[in-house]
Amino acid sequence: MDMFSSAREAMKTAVIASSALVLPFLILESVNSPGFPRDFPVVLFGAMWLMMMSFAFIALSFRVRLKSGSRTTADLVALLWRIAALILIAWMLVTLIADQMPCFLGVPNCD
Repeated sequence: MDMFSSAREAMKTAVIASSALVLPFLILESVNSPGFPRDFPVVLFGAMWLMMMSFAFIALSFRVRLKSGSRTTADLVALLWRIAALILIAWMLVTLIADQMPCFLGVPNCD
């Protein structure tokens, strides 16, 4: 398997995983919001999906890079950047979900 096909598979897996992870929040929003079709937060769900997809793609590429066995200094620096990106994305995602959880649960005037 060449590098491009493994990247394509990683992207496909990341898209499927992020879609599956955003779906429960979408269902909560649709069930608990009275004005769901009119006031749908497209930007919120787009940002959540993009962050989850980025996290999954970086984590999968991190795993592939570790399995390759290359231990050069450039690879170690790249791994450290990936770890930093994963931590940043996870922090932003958890903060966003914690901030929006009342909205997902249908609390009036949650914004």
